[in-house]
Amino acid sequence: MIKFWTWFFRGISVEEYPADQAKESISEGKAGIRAYFDKWLIFHIVIGLFLMFIVPMRINEAARSILLPLAGIFIGLTFAWGGNAVTLMQSDEINILADYKPGGLREYVFKFQAAILVLLFTMVAWGFAGLDIFESLYCSSKFGVIYKAFKAFLFFLVSLSLRDCWHVVMGAQAMVLYKRKIKKAINERNEGRTSNNGMKKDGP
Repeated sequence: MIKFWTWFFRGISVEEYPADQAKESISEGKAGIRAYFDKWLIFHIVIGLFLMFIVPMRINEAARSILLPLAGIFIGLTFAWGGNAVTLMQSDEINILADYKPGGLREYVFKFQAAILVLLFTMVAWGFAGLDIFESLYCSSKFGVIYKAFKAFLFFLVSLSLRDCWHVVMGAQAMVLYKRKIKKAINERNEGRTSNNGMKKDGP
């Protein structure tokens, strides 16, 4: 069975798909980390640099007063919606949907897990900032640029975490809508079969 880290760095190879799927009809899944290397990555970098210049606080002060409390809210919200998503992924309707997606149900599970990983990494990074790990660089003119780079990177993580938190909410809501549509389609198909069987019995 493929593990999260294999999916995150390598993706899912054709050989790891279920045996009942035709290999010529599927392609290898992309590594999970590649989802973060898109056009939005530039946006997050710009946000990090912008906040680095306009926020007058040092990163240890920002961590203690603002960012760590916000990280707690992000994690709470993500776990709450992630729990809803896990419940939905155990339903028959979402399992039917997953059968038509490269990677199957694992792709959904691992994407939610990757979002939680980003949030935890962000919280740990800002936790180190709150412990004054980077403050020795602030007072040194030689390493001032490195301090600013760390500051921009930390704000970059905040922007990235906010995006992932929102994606978890959107993903869970999308599953609710997909589940309803699939259930409706199944009911309509069953009603159609019942009608056809009834017509056959009433026929000559």
